Amino acid sequence: MQKGCELFVGKFLPKIKAKLAQILIKQYGLTQKDVAKALGISQAAVSTLRNKKLDINFKKNTKELNKITKKILDGKDYLVDLCALCKSFKVECASRKR
Repeated sequence: MQKGCELFVGKFLPKIKAKLAQILIKQYGLTQKDVAKALGISQAAVSTLRNKKLDINFKKNTKELNKITKKILDGKDYLVDLCALCKSFKVECASRKR
């Protein structure tokens, strides 16, 4: 059974990247190539994620998503913000047990 960060990476991170790709393309007009570079995924993956139906309602995570999006647009590291988003999904991160 997966727990903590492993669960987050396996279950939530792909959906978060899909949502970020959608935001960056639809709201900010970035190209698939630019989004791929920013998210560290292939352009083909961005193409797939672009219109993916997501089974997570991100409305309560708007603040965290906006913060991550801004950092992506500014070319800054957003790993800490992914951890905050993880916490908002109530995932028990292994790093919090230290």
